[in-house]
Amino acid sequence: MAGMDSEKLSARLKQPGHDRTFEKSEGLFIATASQMLDPERYEVVDKPRELRDLFGPRSGVAPEATVVSKETGRRFFVEVKKQGDRGNAEERACKHHTVQFYKGSAARSGDTFGHAA
Repeated sequence: MAGMDSEKLSARLKQPGHDRTFEKSEGLFIATASQMLDPERYEVVDKPRELRDLFGPRSGVAPEATVVSKETGRRFFVEVKKQGDRGNAEERACKHHTVQFYKGSAARSGDTFGHAA
């Protein structure tokens, strides 16, 4: 924004990061997946920590959920995005589809997800 300085930024009524409505979307996903998936076959994990250091000691991914097959142990990571009129969910989601992401995932799990490691 032209002419935006710290005084104008702090005077905004709605500060970035204060919109917590995404929590409802995340909670709905967890509740719905837990209800719809057979608990004998799948486990739904809320806010898994296993990818938080995927790119290094303090650099990774924090998905909202993981769906784990109890039969195979394979994991499906879920990133819940609430896209509004001016959101950037599609841009943020793209960071998970990079060569570095697939290589790190393959190294950790041993699964290449159909991609060359």
